[in-house]
Amino acid sequence: MQVLFVEDDAMNRRVVKDMLSVVGAEMAEASDAEILGAVYVLEGSRLGGAVLFRSAPFDAPRRFLEPDGAGPRWRSLVALMDARLTDDREIEAAVRSARAVFNCFHQAAEAEAA
Repeated sequence: MQVLFVEDDAMNRRVVKDMLSVVGAEMAEASDAEILGAVYVLEGSRLGGAVLFRSAPFDAPRRFLEPDGAGPRWRSLVALMDARLTDDREIEAAVRSARAVFNCFHQAAEAEAA
């Protein structure tokens, strides 16, 4: 699949590969829906960082939250998902993948806090 967010962003490509391993899929074997589900979580996180960047005090350490085109990337991803995820099976696969990736980050945060 030629997914803009995977092909053009080396960091996302590496992270998506790792996150897909959470759902038991290899990058070459992953369905479009699984890739889109994983990228949905990553781009949502990037968008959240942009929101935090705008609301953080100017003198706060916030450089790692710089928006880096988060809004346009999010809108493009949503449009791509609307176009590519056309049946219930694909939507369910994307949701499963997104939940697995989110849970991976959630568990890591809980382990760090413990």
